[in-house]
Amino acid sequence: MKIKAKQEVEVEITEIQRYLITIDFLCEVFDWDQDFFIEEGWLCKREMTYGSHSFQRTVKVREVTKKDQCVYDLFKELKKRPV
Repeated sequence: MKIKAKQEVEVEITEIQRYLITIDFLCEVFDWDQDFFIEEGWLCKREMTYGSHSFQRTVKVREVTKKDQCVYDLFKELKKRPV
């Protein structure tokens, strides 16, 4: 992978680094969180709530759009790949 700066520099990255860079980039471009999932037509995220007891709850982020479904499917495929 080449990254251009004021000077041209060639940087070697591992497959894991390449994978992580890709994930970060896609999350930024598509306004996506790696913890998102789709449930009953909603884009949801699990959050940990703390008090006298801690528990996990599901928070609805927004109604699912076609773009959300595509991005969700893309991330499901990426997570299947061995790194």
